[in-house]
Amino acid sequence: MKIADGLSASSFTVRKANGDDSEGILACLEAAFQPFRSQYTARRATAIPC
Repeated sequence: MKIADGLSASSFTVRKANGDDSEGILACLEAAFQPFRSQYTARRATAIPC
């Protein structure tokens, strides 16, 4: 089964995250929300430590 360009169902596994995954998860979330930073309110922007 094709999932996305270059990926298939057999090319990755899904597992429960652990503490060692925190930096990668944070980097993924920062990248995902970066295009929307200009839309944050002033109060919300100061609450996000990036």
